[in-house]
Amino acid sequence: MTRTLRLLLWLALAATLMSPPAHAARLLRELSDFRQGLGGWTATGTAWGVVGTKRAGGSSPHAESLAGGEVATGTLRSPDFTVDGDLLQFRANGWDGREGGKGVNAYLLRDAADGTVLRRTSPPHQDGFQTVTWMVSDLQGRKAYFEAVDEDTGSAFAWLGLDRVRLLRTDVAGADSHLCAVPVASLNTWQILRRNGAGQAVPPYLSSLGLGEEGTGAVVSPAFVIAGPTVRLTLRGWTGPQGERYANFVQLLDAASGQVLRESPPPLSDDLKPLAWDVGDLQGRRVRIRLVDHDSNSAFAWIGLGSVDAAPSYSVHFETAKGLAGWQPEEVTANYHEAAGIPFLSNGGGAVVRSGGRYVVPLNLRARRLYLCGLTGTYDQGCPGWGDPADHSRQIFLGDRLGTLVLDYADGRADRYPLIYGYSAWWLRPIQNAPEPFRSDPAARRILAQSLHLYPTGAGGDGAYLAVLTPRAVPLRDIRIEDNPQKAGTPVLTALTVESDGPTAGLQPLPYDRPPPTAALWLAAHPLQSDCLQDRKVREALSRLRGVLYTTPADFPRALPVSVPRGYHGPQVRFTGTVYADILTSLFYANVQDVLDKITPDGMYHTSTRAAPSWGGYEGMGTWRDGVGTYYGHSWTRDMGRSLQEATELGFLDKAARCADYCFREARLWEDPSVRYKGVQLPPHWCRIANIPQPQLGNGVFENDGHGLTMLFTYKLWQRLPGRNAWLRRHWADVQAAGDWPGWQLDHPDISGASDVLMTDSECAGGIGKAKYADFLCREALLAYAEMADSIGQSEAARRWRATAARLTAGMEREYFTQDRWGPNWTLDPAGWPNKSTNLGPLIILADRRGFAPADDNPAWRTRNVNAYRRLTASYQPFGYYWVTCHGRGLSGAERVD
Repeated sequence: MTRTLRLLLWLALAATLMSPPAHAARLLRELSDFRQGLGGWTATGTAWGVVGTKRAGGSSPHAESLAGGEVATGTLRSPDFTVDGDLLQFRANGWDGREGGKGVNAYLLRDAADGTVLRRTSPPHQDGFQTVTWMVSDLQGRKAYFEAVDEDTGSAFAWLGLDRVRLLRTDVAGADSHLCAVPVASLNTWQILRRNGAGQAVPPYLSSLGLGEEGTGAVVSPAFVIAGPTVRLTLRGWTGPQGERYANFVQLLDAASGQVLRESPPPLSDDLKPLAWDVGDLQGRRVRIRLVDHDSNSAFAWIGLGSVDAAPSYSVHFETAKGLAGWQPEEVTANYHEAAGIPFLSNGGGAVVRSGGRYVVPLNLRARRLYLCGLTGTYDQGCPGWGDPADHSRQIFLGDRLGTLVLDYADGRADRYPLIYGYSAWWLRPIQNAPEPFRSDPAARRILAQSLHLYPTGAGGDGAYLAVLTPRAVPLRDIRIEDNPQKAGTPVLTALTVESDGPTAGLQPLPYDRPPPTAALWLAAHPLQSDCLQDRKVREALSRLRGVLYTTPADFPRALPVSVPRGYHGPQVRFTGTVYADILTSLFYANVQDVLDKITPDGMYHTSTRAAPSWGGYEGMGTWRDGVGTYYGHSWTRDMGRSLQEATELGFLDKAARCADYCFREARLWEDPSVRYKGVQLPPHWCRIANIPQPQLGNGVFENDGHGLTMLFTYKLWQRLPGRNAWLRRHWADVQAAGDWPGWQLDHPDISGASDVLMTDSECAGGIGKAKYADFLCREALLAYAEMADSIGQSEAARRWRATAARLTAGMEREYFTQDRWGPNWTLDPAGWPNKSTNLGPLIILADRRGFAPADDNPAWRTRNVNAYRRLTASYQPFGYYWVTCHGRGLSGAERVD
């Protein structure tokens, strides 16, 4: 290949990586025109109307079921039409419940004669429009109508929209196509299991845990007729610790229309619990039962069914039933899309391989080429949000192997193609969320194009990339997809298209558009190599790509000049030694200035610096997005309190004083009568996000570490302010409210969940639970506030706060003391953060009140602190320096990980 041709291919791929192509099927007929009203479409109910809103990504008129209000319901039906095109395409937006999967909002293609559902798709679960394309070449000549259905009476995430319903014709009709779709079934999470979500042995039941807590999907029963007054079920499972996610549920559906007649959430229990539906008003109705798991979280995210008793017409007990007893996983209509002129049919099912396993797609044909769609991993990130540094399986780097594709031939030979990140596998969400440097840097794009042998499909979702395989000129028996058990996640394959000049019995021919010349050149030049890791050019290209995203000691010069931000006025610091000392000195100045820049003239502390880059959220793999400022509108107390302590101690008292006023104002937001927790008006306090009080458990309503840290900030400010007691008297009402909050929780355990210690709703508790880190912070803050109270003669408040601190001290003794092989120690659990370092709270927090050489007020606790530290360091072997595997979350102008 000439240098000019290689450059052309690199530039073509680089352009398509940033702007995925759309296929060029020709318009045959517009089926909708909502610019002048519904235009011949028929609406039932009160939901549907024509709107022009920027919520949908533009202001052009379109149909929307939100026109009649969120709780309104109804259908929108097209006139009957004859299917005479290859594709039916429309733009869709909206929701089917907050987490999706409710099954009540949908787009349907129905047979005009009897209403039979020919195609069905759910809304895309977003406000912006998404293009949906159905292949309908197999329906040509049939009379049909399009229908959009809103049956969701909910008050949020309960609407859908529609625009530009069109019939299209492709360059090559299905009857003339030599490209065929090979069915690829996604994994089914519904299985008969003998264990519940807690790992306990139980009698067999139908469970969504087949693919783990993260598995999702729906399963439906055989149809039956209601012939009794009650349908009784036994159910187990969760949808969040408090049921707050409402993404898992069981439904009773009309068998013909799919209308939801009854719906119930799981019982928030690992054990089976009875559920009864009164169905006296449904006698004679033909129905099905639908079990839904749409919760992809990693805990409290499953549902299970033990039995159904709808006597006399239907009953099933999975403890004694054979297999799934006729229950079927719910199917979805495959979405049609093209990439580089190659058509695919994908159901968006994602993974086809179980962890450590394999999936086999039978072929039994000769193929000129195989085109695969997907090529991402189910663990679509570079490292975990809060991961164990010693767990290398969840740290994914360029050059790591996701799995292997294996072509098995009829003559017994096999070709193995490793799926290598950066060559034959790639990330999806991290690249979409954080596209730099590839979006703006031509050199980086060129290096990516030289290494990555995948073509962007433009399909979105799991069908992100296209790969080409050129098999041997002998019959293919099958293709195997194997997982690499040494790395988290499994290979994603959503669609497979075969190009063959021979017989393809049983396979569905696909209409398609001929690829543009640059795409055809790319396809010809980029088949995957089975020996790619032995190819010097592949290895060198991967190495150059690593150089774009990764920094190593070899990249550092011997010395760097110290960089001080323009306008910096503060303490002067200089570390001496190697180039690392130069870097640390510059980082000190940059981070101090960054903390100051977070405080705006109104006193607000912004958790993200204005327009700070995002490094991919919790899913980063080395790329970033400029100008995001993810948390600019938030004041997260867990970092605000700590940062403002530092700003105060460094002498920036004016800014700190403005921010203290802001903090006191935000604590009083809880005095708003509309902000209630379980119907109760809580006293003023600092929650997770100080300026956004959220009175729901799980959202930081009892984020006691943030409250304690903010108390300690105001204590340090009081220590350093000139005329500090005058300041304290002016703010006494606010100081008193903050000091009383920990005691209020202990005095109201029925509301707060406190016991001998506080119940904390924060990551330092690992979610919701007890946390010695938060308890000790509040203990220290109470003792600090008692000192403040004494200084202005508020002896009763000082006595009260010292008493609360003593209650927490005694509670910590009872709750958190243990004797292990290290001697007297803090209990290992409960604890937050992956390495459970919150157990060191009683050690590291000493400096927040007492300075860096604190005197022991409890020698026994010193022994526990030392032993807890020894236990923690011993958990990492070999002993050394480890970093928490969490890419930066865009908190500051510099890369800052809290």
